[in-house]
Amino acid sequence: LRYVGSGVFPETTTFAQLHPKLRKMARLPEDTKLKLYEEENVSGKQINLCGDDQDLHTFKLLSGDIICFQKFVDEDIEMKDADTKAEHADFKCPPSRFLDVKQYLT
Repeated sequence: LRYVGSGVFPETTTFAQLHPKLRKMARLPEDTKLKLYEEENVSGKQINLCGDDQDLHTFKLLSGDIICFQKFVDEDIEMKDADTKAEHADFKCPPSRFLDVKQYLT
């Protein structure tokens, strides 16, 4: 988990419209898919997944509110890849666990 920057956006901005800016801030490739979360209550460890078609107004985001994001990982595909690699390796390793923002903050 790391800080990548801050920004000010109109309340009509959708979360999908934030993706290019967030990728640039995090120095991620342009084709990287993202999952965004709004941190509602840090002391209560409550975060909400943000739908791409929803806007900042829907989530009642105010100045200073925090949006966390991560690379979108299709766990089914990743696990199949990990299983295939393990089958061809000289040793067996346990399947990978993909920690995400929600697991980290709760």
